[in-house]
Amino acid sequence: MVVLILKLFLRSAILDSQSACFKPPVSSEELEQFENDLVSDGSRKKWEWALKMYTDWAIHRNNLTRHFYSDPPILKELEDMTDSELDYNLSRFVSETRSAMARNFLAKH
Repeated sequence: MVVLILKLFLRSAILDSQSACFKPPVSSEELEQFENDLVSDGSRKKWEWALKMYTDWAIHRNNLTRHFYSDPPILKELEDMTDSELDYNLSRFVSETRSAMARNFLAKH
């Protein structure tokens, strides 16, 4: 009997100490809200702009390669690319993209 009471006491003590460190399980909606709150609105807008620029560039590049160049078209979405495909496509995106004033985005050193 004493062993059973001791086990119950220890289990209760462990659960109490853990409850101070851990929250109850969250729902999918709460998790999505938590992830959304991690990123500021300004950062989110910059990412949306960059992804739109990439998508527009990929469409433009695919049209050019289909008619004038021998480079392969970009057929996958960013999230579906392998690391080597990302390296290949993003390096071309950075070197082929210009600002609206036709200047390179990256400064020369």
